[in-house]
Amino acid sequence: GRDASLKNMIELVRMRTGLHFFYDVSLLQDTKPVSIDLKNASIETTLSEIFKGQLLTWVMVEKTVTIIRKPV
Repeated sequence: GRDASLKNMIELVRMRTGLHFFYDVSLLQDTKPVSIDLKNASIETTLSEIFKGQLLTWVMVEKTVTIIRKPV
């Protein structure tokens, strides 16, 4: 995707993978647009690319991805 919102990218990953995402909606308010072009990438690589340069990070346990603010 090119210049997609982080929220839209999360939704796209959710639809394509069946993963569950858990986060406070307010965390997504000040995020930067996301531009990635990945083919046949692992889910970990995809999530790392989506969150690169953001103030947020992610933790995956089984099929649930929790989005949290990066530690300062």
